[in-house]
Amino acid sequence: MPNPAPEQTGPQPTAAARPDIDLLEHLAVLEIQPGDVLVLTCPELMSTEQGLMIRDQLREAVPSWKDIDVVVLSGGLEMGAVRMTDA
Repeated sequence: MPNPAPEQTGPQPTAAARPDIDLLEHLAVLEIQPGDVLVLTCPELMSTEQGLMIRDQLREAVPSWKDIDVVVLSGGLEMGAVRMTDA
């Protein structure tokens, strides 16, 4: 007989924008390490203050991320990089 899922405590994640997605099923584990930059994207435009609030909340929620740089891209902005190597 399979073990039941552990009981969830505290506020439960909601998917108001996408009720067809089970957030708990699709969560991924991030292994952020010193020197990494966490990049968050948001399709909606947000203010600098909102981006800073998100950064501060992440750093408070995950104390090991207190020194991680956070970049928030809003308004559908995307970022990428290409590294040229010697052939």
